[in-house]
Amino acid sequence: MVFYDATHGLASGFTASSVEGGIWKWIADASNLATSTFSADKAFSAALNQTSGVLTVNGKEIANVTIYDMLGKQVASQNSTDSSSVEVNVSSLNSGLYMVNVTNAQGNTSTIKVVKQ
Repeated sequence: MVFYDATHGLASGFTASSVEGGIWKWIADASNLATSTFSADKAFSAALNQTSGVLTVNGKEIANVTIYDMLGKQVASQNSTDSSSVEVNVSSLNSGLYMVNVTNAQGNTSTIKVVKQ
């Protein structure tokens, strides 16, 4: 395989088989797998109060906070109307690692990990 740069390459391989071999062109385009995100500018912060069992997410124009366990199951969600602070009760969740997905009013999302003890 020959790579022209980080996203383009060519490969070839010929055999006597009619189903193997040929010439392939590889083009990596990560934008097909990407979603709009706003985490690069640190647009929100999250703090978990272990005593009260409340996760507080602060930021600009927060529309939704959704919490997933490590198996991808949604375990909690809180909608908001362009709020700068959203509280989600997580006292009923077991101890462990959770993914917190925050969506702003423009539909951009960002995800962080939160540990509940």
